Amino acid sequence: MFADSKTKGLNLEDTRIKLSKRLSLLIGISAIVLAMACQTASKLMGSKYPARKKHGYCSKSWFRTGFDELRRRLRTNEDTPIFGSKLAVKKRLRAGVA
Repeated sequence: MFADSKTKGLNLEDTRIKLSKRLSLLIGISAIVLAMACQTASKLMGSKYPARKKHGYCSKSWFRTGFDELRRRLRTNEDTPIFGSKLAVKKRLRAGVA
């Protein structure tokens, strides 16, 4: 997560924010983006592991695969949902309420 939020992905070190509240908000948003990218990559790739190059490292990380897919979907007007309806919070009635 640390490498993906820095030079390999979101370039978090390039920010010039000095206020702690704004910086913590930015870090929180980047954590959500990292989770969304990994979720997208796992849905896209399934149980397959990313292809490896000759030196043994993956050609594309899970984060990069998911992040590229998220960016592609944001640029196009695709109607298929990225995450489906499982993220929606279902409404539950409280006990004793009619």
